[in-house]
Amino acid sequence: IYDYSGIKKMKKTFLQEYQKLDQAYDERLDQLVDAFISELDLPSEQQKSIRDILTKMKNYCYITYRHSLYVAFRTHDLAYTYLNKDDPYYSLTEQEYKNLCVAAILHDAGKLDIDLALLEKPIRLTDVEFQIMKTHAIKTKDHLQGFSDDIINIAIHHHEKLNGTGYPEGLKGDEINLSTRILTVADITSALMQKRAYKEAYTIDQIADDLTHNVINGKIDDVIANDMIDILFKEDRLSDTEKN
Repeated sequence: IYDYSGIKKMKKTFLQEYQKLDQAYDERLDQLVDAFISELDLPSEQQKSIRDILTKMKNYCYITYRHSLYVAFRTHDLAYTYLNKDDPYYSLTEQEYKNLCVAAILHDAGKLDIDLALLEKPIRLTDVEFQIMKTHAIKTKDHLQGFSDDIINIAIHHHEKLNGTGYPEGLKGDEINLSTRILTVADITSALMQKRAYKEAYTIDQIADDLTHNVINGKIDDVIANDMIDILFKEDRLSDTEKN
């Protein structure tokens, strides 16, 4: 059993003030990033590379930077929680778990090559703009040179769908490995929960409905999606208990 319980404590701090955008929160977020990377006990050179990419991301598009950390925490939720329950479905080695967490926090590095006006556009993208946005997935590979092929492949395929309708390669079914399936669900959950200029943050019920809809349409892994829904509702119940 891998002991990365410290990440769970960090996530609670992060979620409590996720929608805030002030200097104090910004400083705490930086501390959480450092703590998350340190908790994984990665080689110092790799830690530096991750921090360098995240610094570029933060300075270029803060929304993407914040989203990336949320995705990393949600990825940890799924992988770590069920690994430690000896759930046979989550058959990851410790190295695979670490690779997944690194891929999660760097999965949107390719957005450094996307025009900031698109990333921060206050209304929904046009079809043409969306095609440009989709190139961020494969562009991520250019920013992850020096990382393992496993990390790169997980990161660049986080928009693939089980029914073959995803991108950048249109992978389907067994062509999409467990780590990528986990990251996909974590990424969708984060995108829905995050408030954007063109939409409000989704409620947990709305997120559950969206994930379920994606499962019914054959796009995402049903086991992982249902486990994510369970985690969200458990967090909500715990939050209500603490308030009372």
